[in-house]
Amino acid sequence: MAGKTALVYCRQQEVIDALVPCLTSLGFVVAVAMDEQAGLEVAARLQPDLAIVFSDCCSKHKPSIYRRLVPNPSMFLMVIANNRTGQELISAAEAQADHYVAGPVGMAELIARVRATVRRAEASWAESPSGSVYSGERIVAGPIELEPETRQVFLGNRSVTLTKTEFRILRALAENRGRTLSPEELLTRVWGPERIDQPEYLRLYIQRLRRKLHDDPRQPRFIVTVRGVGYHLRDEGQEL
Repeated sequence: MAGKTALVYCRQQEVIDALVPCLTSLGFVVAVAMDEQAGLEVAARLQPDLAIVFSDCCSKHKPSIYRRLVPNPSMFLMVIANNRTGQELISAAEAQADHYVAGPVGMAELIARVRATVRRAEASWAESPSGSVYSGERIVAGPIELEPETRQVFLGNRSVTLTKTEFRILRALAENRGRTLSPEELLTRVWGPERIDQPEYLRLYIQRLRRKLHDDPRQPRFIVTVRGVGYHLRDEGQEL
């Protein structure tokens, strides 16, 4: 992973002292910022591949700050919330965070979460158009078509722009179209097994995905919620 850079945006020196050696051992060149202005300046200059952001360092306009700290869509954003409020979760989802940790967490758990996030980030970076992880034939589910190699999505003749996380969710549903996937299975497929206790985060992403597909949740044409069970993607083959 030569040449990869990481930004740690945190005000707690003991946390910084733990995260920097961890990330360095994983092959990152690490930059640290302890206030919002410094974080934004470092992010703009460094264009980090990975940003680990502690939410209590951000102003009240957190989704905007998160996005500015990760100016390149290919970067990986990990948000560490200082509490478990719904607004913290929404802010992270609105910023399209790739990983979200609801605090407070102990140091050992935090390091384990960071290592797991780095593993997923490495897999995501390997999913480039020229990489082999996303190679494969086009996936067709009714009027929805996915190009795994390029991560393009088409709804009829219209191109739909998805984030890498949204693409992963849609791909999992499309590959299992007609079969209901539990929230736990989707969370594991997309974020890893440590996220199975956060179905509300998945719900926020499903809502975003439905909006982009112009899918009415009250009368879903594509993504169907099976109450108490999970989600599935219809495969009706209808024309738009």
